[in-house]
Amino acid sequence: MHDWTLRRVLLLDNSVVKFNDGDILNEGDTQYFVYAKFKGSPDAPRVPEVYECFSWDGIQYLVMERVGLPTVETWINDATNEVEAQSRFDMACQSVANALRWLFALSPPLRRDWSDRR
Repeated sequence: MHDWTLRRVLLLDNSVVKFNDGDILNEGDTQYFVYAKFKGSPDAPRVPEVYECFSWDGIQYLVMERVGLPTVETWINDATNEVEAQSRFDMACQSVANALRWLFALSPPLRRDWSDRR
């Protein structure tokens, strides 16, 4: 028996597919909105592009761009010494704070509208 309440992620070469029976459609709407707002600014945080978001046979799917970056944990652990690891940790904290500033500055969309994506 499968537990479909757990989040599922499929990593492909150039894309990521998230799926479960939860609320991925709203997540896709939000990510699409944030990507559209940030894509024109070089200083904005990197947000993967949403390729498709749909529901099929009771399961919701979000297909998005796969960004080829290491995780923060891997990036910090790959440091050659303790000073470099601390510097990388500090940079990661600053990046997270910057991303949160960008997100808090956004005004929410008025309504869900996927029609301009096609």
